[in-house]
Amino acid sequence: MKAVTLVALFAATALAVPANAQSRDPATGWQCFDNMDQLRAFETEGPIRLNNISIREAPDMMSGVSKITFKASIANRSRARVVASVEVIGSAGATSLFAISARPSFDAVNPGDNAELTQSIFAEKDTLARADGGCIKFVAFPTK
Repeated sequence: MKAVTLVALFAATALAVPANAQSRDPATGWQCFDNMDQLRAFETEGPIRLNNISIREAPDMMSGVSKITFKASIANRSRARVVASVEVIGSAGATSLFAISARPSFDAVNPGDNAELTQSIFAEKDTLARADGGCIKFVAFPTK
């Protein structure tokens, strides 16, 4: 019974909807926004918190293309070690421009600890500037 309750708690945390969410698909957990500022403002509540989202684009001098970097914070205020991941898609209309998947450096986040998720990808110049919206999916669950 305890394991079922814990799993339900984490599932509820992962599906928390912020006030600025434009659409949410409860079957998949994706939450989509009308602009990138709304996506950057996304955060969850509860024992596993995702917040402080940053998505930036900078030129990569070596390759001549841009580097898009995603960063976010996870705070584990539960009593269990958790594994978490975040998926982000930037889009222009119905066209996906980039996709990023990020996890904490050491995979699991211990109770009472914070972790940073970070991931970078290469893209055409000004890809982030062309993104007029995006979607995010945050999943966190206890380890065995």
